[in-house]
Amino acid sequence: AKLLINCAYNAISALGRARYRRIGASPLALRVMKEAVAEVIALAQAAGVKLPAGDPFEAAVSISRSMAGATSSTAQDLARGKRTEIDHLNGYVVRRGDELGVPVPVNRTLHALVKLLEEVEELGGMIAARWLQRYPQDFAAAVVINTSYGGLSPLTQRMRPAAWPVVLLAAVNLGIALSVGYLIGLRYGARGVENGE
Repeated sequence: AKLLINCAYNAISALGRARYRRIGASPLALRVMKEAVAEVIALAQAAGVKLPAGDPFEAAVSISRSMAGATSSTAQDLARGKRTEIDHLNGYVVRRGDELGVPVPVNRTLHALVKLLEEVEELGGMIAARWLQRYPQDFAAAVVINTSYGGLSPLTQRMRPAAWPVVLLAAVNLGIALSVGYLIGLRYGARGVENGE
C-alpha cells in the first residue's frame, strides 16, 4: 500500500512542484494519478500480491486532504539537489512490469521524467560550481543581489552544500572590495570637493 501511495504522489509532486492539496484539486493530475495507481494494482495482481480492502485510488486521493500541505520526498530531494528514490518507486514498478509482462506506461513516463530532472539538476549544480571557481566575485555579487531582493535565484539554490563555504569566502572578498572602493571614493570625492572640482 505504501508503494502504491508513493507511486501516486512522489513523481507528480516533484514534476509539478506541487503540494498534495494542489494535486488533489487538479483533474488532470488526478487522472494521471488514477492511471498510475491502476498500473500498480494490475502489477500486484499479476505478482499475486494482495492489496488492502477498499478502493486504492480513493485511499490515495484522501492523502491530498489529510496531508494537504505536504510535498513528496522526491520533490524535497530535487529541491536540495540530491538523488531521489524514484528508482525504488515508479522505477521498481517499471522493472517488475517488464519482468511480468504488465504494461505500465504512466509509471514509466513518470520515472523517466524524474530521472531526466535529476540529470538536469545535477548538471546545473556542476555548471554553477565551475562558474563559482572561475568568477567568485561575480557569483558573490549574484548572491548578494538575489538575497537583497527576497530570495536566492534557482542557480544559487542548486549549489551543493559543500560549495557554500567558497560562496561565503567570495562574498567576504566582495564585501572587502566594496568597502575599500567606498572609502577610496569618499577620500577622493572629498579631495575633489576641497579642490573645487
